[in-house]
Parts: sequence; structure tokens; C-alpha cells
Amino acid sequence: FSRAQDPSGCCIFLDTRREVSPACPWDVLKMSRLYTRRNVALLFAIASVWTLFGFFVGRQPHHHQSSFLDRSQHVTNNRGAFRLWVSEEKDSIYLAPNFLEEYATFEERFMALWYPTDVDMKSLADFLKARNQNLPSRWRVTDQRLSRARVQSTGTYAAERYVVDNLRTRFQPVKRRSTMEAKVVRAYFMPFSCTAFRNTQVKRAPVQIFSQEAVNRFVYNVLHDYPFFNKSNGVDHFYICAHDMGTEIARSSAEQILLNSIGVVQTADFSSFDARRSHWNGIPQVKAPGQTWQTFSPHKDIAILPLVRFDEAMVGKRAPWPHRYLGMFIGSSGGRQLRQRLINLYRGSADFLITNATIRGPKYIQAIHQSRYCIVPRGMCIFTPRLAEAFIYGCVPVIVADYYAPPLSSILSWSKFAVFIREDNIENMHQILSSISHQDWQMLSSNLMLARKHFIYHERPRKFDHFNMILFQIYLRVKSFSYLQNF
Repeated sequence: FSRAQDPSGCCIFLDTRREVSPACPWDVLKMSRLYTRRNVALLFAIASVWTLFGFFVGRQPHHHQSSFLDRSQHVTNNRGAFRLWVSEEKDSIYLAPNFLEEYATFEERFMALWYPTDVDMKSLADFLKARNQNLPSRWRVTDQRLSRARVQSTGTYAAERYVVDNLRTRFQPVKRRSTMEAKVVRAYFMPFSCTAFRNTQVKRAPVQIFSQEAVNRFVYNVLHDYPFFNKSNGVDHFYICAHDMGTEIARSSAEQILLNSIGVVQTADFSSFDARRSHWNGIPQVKAPGQTWQTFSPHKDIAILPLVRFDEAMVGKRAPWPHRYLGMFIGSSGGRQLRQRLINLYRGSADFLITNATIRGPKYIQAIHQSRYCIVPRGMCIFTPRLAEAFIYGCVPVIVADYYAPPLSSILSWSKFAVFIREDNIENMHQILSSISHQDWQMLSSNLMLARKHFIYHERPRKFDHFNMILFQIYLRVKSFSYLQNF
């Protein structure tokens, strides 16, 4: 210590030794009592072992030479990208990081109003009969067929009735003059039932003629009786058609419906492959000369799953890895070229359960549980109830349907819980699926269970279920144009 004197005359002592605040942590170690040769050697030994361990672990190869992720370009070529999902939060299956906040806003602000307009199908049938005298008699709409114009609560198209009934129960009908808070995001529902129109006919060609004209009349009434459609040019209006016709149902209606309004459909085919090959599209009453193909637009339209009713107690538990079958598909192949190819390729394979035999009930569920993957090939149309069953029973789906926009594809990252194979590549399906490691499959399966709640219909709609996710997508599309409603 050295002695010094401050300006006031008081004596102070200055510490002339090295400053207590060292320049680096190494100086702290040397100044501490732990600084011995033995401890320094031990520290270097630990650091060396840690470095070697990290080097060799980083050079460990995958269990497979070329993962399906690299081939299908689901993620980057970084080998650790897929494993990184393990440490991410549970909402990692979502494309937007603020999904939960956006959904909470939707629950607070969204409102759907439905038009109490209806179409007199008997007068429509008489009108079409008088206008189209050359139509075959078997295409005529009879009173007996009109009595069956009701959408069933079960079956391939039951989702249409489910959505319409729940919308009518949950929301109010449109009034010709109504005032609402500016913060409310409103959507207008046009509740015409294309599947009910379809039930008035036997053949698809007259179905298309009758249904298109019925929707045209419904839209005409909406445009002339209410002011809301003209305010927004139809961008805040939506309809549902679970039948194979999908967005084709609006082909004869006002142009705003085709270009702007939201179609909630199961036929989410944005290549229009099925429509182009259908013979009824050559009939002048269905498709006028020079008219473009009416296809599903993934930018505005919404894809939904078919409603598959099930008993939660029958869902059961899946068999552990390795499963009895690498993949399974049980379903009809009649008139379905892709499915017939699939059956011809893998019928009799020990690794696959692929057959067109009729298997239902507990045996069908057991086959799903014993399979590592559920094959979901396109049917007569691009959609199939097999995809809904994959979510219900927790089986990783393998989707074989080109140009299919799966439900919630603008919200969920499908590559994290499903596998996609092109239709012209099903010959390599065994190689693709068997190359997926156990760890990658576990991640697909666990992410599937996280996404499952969004693809389930319940007897009464629940938060985050498929019904509410349909409305959530409508909200996301409509909110950008909500300013038009205040004009």
C-alpha cells in the first residue's frame, strides 16, 4: 500500500497491487485457490474428451443413406433439421408462430350470417323440363326424387349437412338492414345444398344441369334482395359443397361467385383433372362453349375432410415399432385407375396390406393399428375418407394424389406429419417408406397426434376442431376485406 493525501488533507491508502477486475476468466482462475497444476491438467483432459465426443457424434451417419426428407425436399438438406423439431414447442406444426393469438382473436371477432333464402326445387324442375325438351326422360326430376332431396347425416357427403346445421344453430340469419360494431369481422353464408340437388337425380349429367341452375337462382335472389354482396363484390361470401362437383356448382352463377367467393369443398383439386376428363362437361347445358374450366383455387377456396363418424372408445392403441405392415390400404378400386395400379403392384407383398376386399369394423381398425403408414390414394375424385381415418386412428398418412390441396395447408406444415408420393412414383413406394428411420417416423407420428384435434368432427363442435378450423380459415380470408363492409 502507498500513502497519499487528498485535497482536503485527509490521508488515504491506495492499493498498488493488480486490479481485482481481471481482463479474462483465465486470470480469475490463476488468482483463485483452485489454480494448481493438478486442476489445470484435469480441466484440459475434460475439454479434450468433450471435443472428441462431439466430433465423433457429429460424424455419425443416419440409419438410412438417403432419407425421404432429402428426396421429397420437405426440409433443407441439413441432417439435423428434422431432429430439431424434437426440441421445438408443441405449436411447431403451425406455419405461423402466432397461431394461438390469431385464433383467440378469431373467437372474439368473427361472426357468420346466413341468408334465409331458399330455392323452390319443384318450380325449378318444371322450368328445366320446359326449357330442355330434348333431355332423356330418365333425366327428368320427379316428385319422388324431390322428396329425397336431403343431405344424409352419414356417408361421404355428410360434412355438408353438419356444417350447415351448426352454422344455422350458432349464428343469426341475415337481415336486409343491419348495423354492427366495426371491430366485428363478418362473413356471409349462402346455404344452398348442392348435395341435396344431387339427390334429385340418378345420372351425373342431369345432376350438374339441375344443381348449377338451382345455385344460379339462389345467387340471383341474394344479389337482388340484399345489399351486402354488392358492397364487397362477394369476397366475404362463402358456400359449402361436399359433393364431387365442388366449385363447379357455381359455374352458371354470377362471375363474382366464381372469382371472389369462398368455396368450402372436399374436391380440392387445383389441376381440374377430374373435371376435364368428365363426359358431362361436354354437354352445352353444363359447360357453355368457350367457358374456362372451373377449378379449386387454393388461394381463396377451402378444402375440408369428409365427416367420418367414430366411437372414441374404439380408437384403441397402435402397435409398437416395428409394425406388422409397412403400409396398408383397404378400399374399392372400381373405376379408379391409380388404386388398381397400387393393388396390382403390392398385392401379396409381405410388407403391405393392400386389397380391395371388404373389411370393416374392428378388423379394419386393427389393420390400421398394425400398419406403420396408411396409404391414401385418390379415388373417383381427389379426396377420400381414408385421410380422415388416418387422423382418427393416429396412422401417418401417405398421400398419393397429385395437385391435391390438403385441408389446413395454409395453417399447418403437412410435411411434419405426412408423406407425399407422386402418382407416377408409386412403384418406388416400398423403397421410400422403408428408408424412413425409426426416429423420423416417431417425429411424424407425434406431430400427427398434435395435429389430430384439427381434423376431427365432434357431435357438438369444440375449440380447435375441424368445424372451427373451417371458420378460422374463412376469418383469415375475410378480415383483409372487412373495410368494404363499412362503405
